[in-house]
Amino acid sequence: MKNILILASLALIGCANTDSEVLNYNNRCENFERETSPLAGFEDFDNNVHRVAPQYPAEASRKRIEGYVVMVYDITEQGKTDNIEVIESYPSDIFENEAKRSLSQWIYKPAEKDSKPVRSPCHQVSIEFKIE
Repeated sequence: MKNILILASLALIGCANTDSEVLNYNNRCENFERETSPLAGFEDFDNNVHRVAPQYPAEASRKRIEGYVVMVYDITEQGKTDNIEVIESYPSDIFENEAKRSLSQWIYKPAEKDSKPVRSPCHQVSIEFKIE
């Protein structure tokens, strides 16, 4: 039985892969600076309290294809992910749907300002699909 490992990295990343199959999208958060945004000075920042792991696409598993998807998203006042956008993927059109489906189910403790929950824009995550 083969083990399948799916990793999520919450750090901002810059992928150095120059392979022509990397698909880059426009990034609505490309110039976003959290420190100068109207929401600067959060009392509490988003903490992930529930993650749903993505399923490895069956065909990709059979063909032993590995890859990743980088997405940007917002966190609502209720702690749900919103405005999920793929900004990079490799290989293209294999893992995006499953990565988005998974991220759409993640739940966070919302950020707070003045002791009230607030929308927190422009978070970035990379989900890697690896076969071990």
